[in-house]
Amino acid sequence: MDPRNYLANASGTPPVKPASPSNGFPQSAVPGVNEATTPGPFWFYKIGEELRSIITAAGITPSDDDLGQLLAALSGLGLSQATDTFKGIIELATALEVQGGTDDQRAITPAGLASFDKSHTVPGHQVLPGGLILQWGSFSHNINSSQLTSTLVTFPIAFNATPFGIWTELFNTPLAGSGYYSGYNPYDAAGFTHICTHSDAAILSGAVTSFLALGI
Repeated sequence: MDPRNYLANASGTPPVKPASPSNGFPQSAVPGVNEATTPGPFWFYKIGEELRSIITAAGITPSDDDLGQLLAALSGLGLSQATDTFKGIIELATALEVQGGTDDQRAITPAGLASFDKSHTVPGHQVLPGGLILQWGSFSHNINSSQLTSTLVTFPIAFNATPFGIWTELFNTPLAGSGYYSGYNPYDAAGFTHICTHSDAAILSGAVTSFLALGI
């Protein structure tokens, strides 16, 4: 649209701003009390020019043949709702919306990502977007060459299902030769039973093993 097009009697120059404008809100005439508000030519001019400036700022030539130019200009200037095909205004997701993982209308912030349940200690855990959970920790146990040694290990938080995998590693112990064996059985969402032995060692107490578990 072009706000400068009128039916008849348009001026070739812009109207002058009133020297002493009546500031307030429009009103109807009340006989014997007050007159109706008079907008005046400058009021129409300023409204039209404000709208026209948005259209031209978007690189669009104002035309009365297209009454959707203002909307097109707002979209082109990024002043409408953003989508996955063009830039625009977008609302920031709350922590709960980020954690829900289903909202496709709001933007995720670093603070939103940081809101996922976590404990960055040992033992600790991190819930990731999409529901994947990473857990880690360490535990002390004995090693016996004559039989398997079992140690019950509880995860920092319970998984929602049996974890995809558990990885263990003996550390801070001078016993890690080819004769060392470790594994886990059984295991579930709450924890696992670590088992180990060594073919070349007598009973060794105070061994330390770390673990990493992945699941949902």
